[in-house]
Amino acid sequence: MSENRPSTKQFKAKGSILLELLAVILTVALVFSLTYPNKLWKAEDKNRDQCRENMWHIYFAEVTYLDANLVYNDTLEKVIDFIVSDTTGKKLKRYTSLDSILGGQIIKSFKKLDDKLTIPVDSVFGAGPDSVITKMVNITVSALVDSLLDYANEVDLDTTEAFVLDSLRAWPAYAAKIDTMAFHTLNNLYACPSVNKTYVIVANNDTIPKLINISCPLDSTDQQALAEDFKRSFLGGLKIENHGALNNGEKTW
Repeated sequence: MSENRPSTKQFKAKGSILLELLAVILTVALVFSLTYPNKLWKAEDKNRDQCRENMWHIYFAEVTYLDANLVYNDTLEKVIDFIVSDTTGKKLKRYTSLDSILGGQIIKSFKKLDDKLTIPVDSVFGAGPDSVITKMVNITVSALVDSLLDYANEVDLDTTEAFVLDSLRAWPAYAAKIDTMAFHTLNNLYACPSVNKTYVIVANNDTIPKLINISCPLDSTDQQALAEDFKRSFLGGLKIENHGALNNGEKTW
């Protein structure tokens, strides 16, 4: 009968396999516990920032609507349609000029371009004291943008982004690029990315000045739903809070 008994080596081999398997499971669990919550928290931080940025874009869209209609509109779809359906492009251009955050993002994208342009540059050197010589200079778009920004800062313009974008619109291809980015922004403003709910907009046109409030839709029902989500709440330790509001262009966060 002793011949049928597992040897001590066999017991040790099986035990080693079990220990190795347990070590792998514990390692995976440790990595998950460290990386999964961090991934969720970073995603929520990004959602929070995007939500607040969206509210700024909505505010400037509302101001564009107010400029033309003398009232705010608490229906976001109507405000956006009012801007994008204008076949003259004037309302979209007006919105882009007002939205300094969008303007900064568009300018940043232009600073990454290596396209070369030929532009006229005036020189004060000439045959007489009042003479001006114009010469053609090759310059990259990124360098042109830097020059425009330097000039705007030097003269202390309040509308730096609008000045740069209006200058770039001299080239049809760049005007189209600006409009495309503005269209994309306006068409992606409808919902808070954390909870995919539409923003709460309250307009009061009976006061002087007229008032507009834009707030994040995240509320206690969303927090309760998250608390009941075992994976995200218990394992991920994720918590969410309302991202704030804009009261007549004044942020609460």
